[in-house]
Amino acid sequence: MISIKEHILALNAEDLKAILQKVGQSTKAMTRKAQFADALEEVLTRRLSEFIRALSNNERLWLAETAHQGRFIADAEFEAKFGRKSPWEELRATESWRRPFPLLEAVIHWDPLDGERILLPELAGPLMAALPKAAVLGLQTVDALPIDAHKCLGSDDKPLQVFESERIAPTELARVLRLVQAGKIKVTDSSQRPTDASTRLIGEILVPREQLGGWLAGGCGGISEKHRIGLDACKRARGAILLEWRDESLARLIASTAELSRLCSHAGGNRIVVARDDYRAFAGTLKKLGYFAPPQT
Repeated sequence: MISIKEHILALNAEDLKAILQKVGQSTKAMTRKAQFADALEEVLTRRLSEFIRALSNNERLWLAETAHQGRFIADAEFEAKFGRKSPWEELRATESWRRPFPLLEAVIHWDPLDGERILLPELAGPLMAALPKAAVLGLQTVDALPIDAHKCLGSDDKPLQVFESERIAPTELARVLRLVQAGKIKVTDSSQRPTDASTRLIGEILVPREQLGGWLAGGCGGISEKHRIGLDACKRARGAILLEWRDESLARLIASTAELSRLCSHAGGNRIVVARDDYRAFAGTLKKLGYFAPPQT
């Protein structure tokens, strides 16, 4: 078992000096490696809190997980648990000439014979006491979605795509099955996937044209004042087209889809507003997603 003293002496004098300076330890009066080693040993054994404070938040998180698990936490495991890069991976991503000596090297020993990295055994207990066990990522559920859920941003700063299929799926499944039963769905011999004609047919029965409703020309007539404010489509075009969908959940889904959110806006209830100048692009993009809009007149 490697001791703290043995590990410290395995580091070179420049690295020891760099670690001491990062934890706020003055090194002006030190000239020999033994002095650096003694000072760092005192920090790790008697003033461990000072060393922990010098770590970044990510380094503390990784060290806490390593101490409580009793093993070196690999990059992939750390990212899967906490949704972020490990401090070691962040270090490797830094250009070599700018790469600082990592503070964690003061408490992690690397055995050159077997290549294994371990937390210094003498520090496992003190670190577990000083660093609480980190909470891993988890899913939090809610009983119902908020009304403006489609406006919420995800971790990638993109609007969440909300699709409530509980009411829609059974009906649409029955429609597709009836097409299959009638022999109207054809597949290609090579890929065994539906033909283009079959795909269009499925799209049409999922969102029937007669249920899409009409449109209003010459502005955003029919939209309440509450939803009129902030509609980009009305601001950047003289005329706008108002589409009424089967239900509100489908309207919200289409308006929040990444490909369509820049071309249309949710106008309250089951309605979507599209700038007349953008309608052709909107209809084309909508078709690629398996839905159909009425022809513009």
